[in-house]
Amino acid sequence: MAKPALLVLAMAERTPPDLAARLTQSLDTGTGHALVLLDEGAEPHEVAPHCLTDRLAFHADLSHISRHAIRTCAPADDDTLQAARDRLARIKLPQDTAAALVALAVRFGIDGLRAPLLALRTARAHAALFGRDVAGPEDLAAAAALVFASRATQMPEHPDEDQDPPPPDPPEAEAQDADGPDQQPDGPPQDMLVD
Repeated sequence: MAKPALLVLAMAERTPPDLAARLTQSLDTGTGHALVLLDEGAEPHEVAPHCLTDRLAFHADLSHISRHAIRTCAPADDDTLQAARDRLARIKLPQDTAAALVALAVRFGIDGLRAPLLALRTARAHAALFGRDVAGPEDLAAAAALVFASRATQMPEHPDEDQDPPPPDPPEAEAQDADGPDQQPDGPPQDMLVD
């Protein structure tokens, strides 16, 4: 398929390896295809292939939502979407955004660079959709929530704000540290002197 298309894979947990490989190659070549996996696995071992799930930006768990609870949401109108597509190529990211997202991914226990790269693209798309030319903190927060939440293997540790900082070192210790650990005092140690 040369033209970008929306690909929907039902029963993704039963994807044979050869199909997973072809879809992975299609996603990696930058053809612009979008892939939606419908994972209907009931058991923990019934999951879609990792090579595919690793390349998808978002994960939505609908297992606890009844069809009666789902409300139909009106999609964005065509003009809004086209304006966002036109703006997307011009969206700028603040300096050190990539480093910040990589550091945040590490704090969530996410290994690899694919998730931070997807988060960068998500932040730019979020900014374009909301009419901004620079991805701001709200776009980065939305991107991190959308991309990192399903991949997190741990919760980031927050420093205890109520805890008092440790007391400063006494001046004698600072002077000793300034001399260096290898500095020996002049003369023999006191406990080795014989009267």
